[in-house]
Amino acid sequence: MHRKLKFMALGLGCALFWAMSGSSALGVPAEVYFPDDTVSLCEKLHRMPTEQLSSSIENSVTANSREYLARGLNRYALDVRYANTLGRICASISPFIPRAYANGNVSLLFMEQLPQVQGSAPYTASNLGKYTPTKNKVVICSLASSSSYGAYTYYRTIMIDSFMLDALYRVAQYRAYSGNYDNTYEQVLAGYAAEVGQAPQANIRSFPDISRGLLMRSGVAITNPFLPFDRSYECFGSKSGLKWEALSFHSIDRDGVKWANPAHIPLPMGYDADSLDREAGRNFERLIAPILCRKLSHCLLDHNRIRLEKAIALRGRLNNLGDASEAESGVRRFLYHSVIPQQEREAVIYGAKLGRMIGLRVQDFEEGFWFESLIEKSKGLTKDFESNPQYVERRRLVEKAFLNEI
Repeated sequence: MHRKLKFMALGLGCALFWAMSGSSALGVPAEVYFPDDTVSLCEKLHRMPTEQLSSSIENSVTANSREYLARGLNRYALDVRYANTLGRICASISPFIPRAYANGNVSLLFMEQLPQVQGSAPYTASNLGKYTPTKNKVVICSLASSSSYGAYTYYRTIMIDSFMLDALYRVAQYRAYSGNYDNTYEQVLAGYAAEVGQAPQANIRSFPDISRGLLMRSGVAITNPFLPFDRSYECFGSKSGLKWEALSFHSIDRDGVKWANPAHIPLPMGYDADSLDREAGRNFERLIAPILCRKLSHCLLDHNRIRLEKAIALRGRLNNLGDASEAESGVRRFLYHSVIPQQEREAVIYGAKLGRMIGLRVQDFEEGFWFESLIEKSKGLTKDFESNPQYVERRRLVEKAFLNEI
């Protein structure tokens, strides 16, 4: 029984996207965003007549892509604090998509505003307006869930956690200040990222800039996107032996604007915004761009649809077992141990090829891998998630992709 539950949990988590590298199991928890429903869809579709199956699979993954985005917008604030950076990256990627992917007739749309709905009406798969994901449109958004260091992809939807963006922006700032990524500040930040998924959400003291850049419909109750200030202050102030003034935890100063800092990540000590902001912005863009390249690879390689097709085919062959629960468990094991590891490696490879086209370097991918490896080490996950390529292999795959060896 324990074994069956373990595989069930793994199956539910298999679409959680890779935090920094596109390959980490540190993605948003299933109860926060939404689990990959490959197995449940498989159970619904595996007896469908062959002539209807292809269109039904396509319709199912498209509908779910829209539904997951609607659920995210209903539960969390839309974060547009980094809209300019993400918009620039999308603009630089778009011209190269047809060269990088066989089904490259796809447009990218980053959400810079909430879809228009009447009053407090909930978002649904049918009222997302111009932000409706389609077979030819990938919609990217950032949601202030503060629940994990990571993000989530499903077919034509990419949802990025605010905490990941804030953490990487601080990494980029410290890089501009210190000239390296191997430092105590980053190690403490990685430890905080490893813990944040378990942090209880709670009310905090009010600051006038605390919601700047987080868009919420008036009159709608959403999950509190803010992490407790005391938890962050303890992690950075007490556990690390480093000290900051309390005010540095309460906003993110960027481009002359005070933005929200919902996770209360303090400014690196000694950082001078006047002289270093431009370099920090470049560092940040080079950390985020590889992530989007890998996320898009999951979408544009149709990984969700392919997983569903393979699951349905296997489920049909397992029908003769006579035990539906055993057949379902077999599908989960097949997805987790066979299909998903290959897809993770494909996304790294194709993401690297796309990144090279827009001028990224192997180093840009590696620096993201390094920070993720610090989180994995802090959380003790290094050997636990066999479906994901580890730090050394990820770097090797990127190098081979840059050299056109794979």
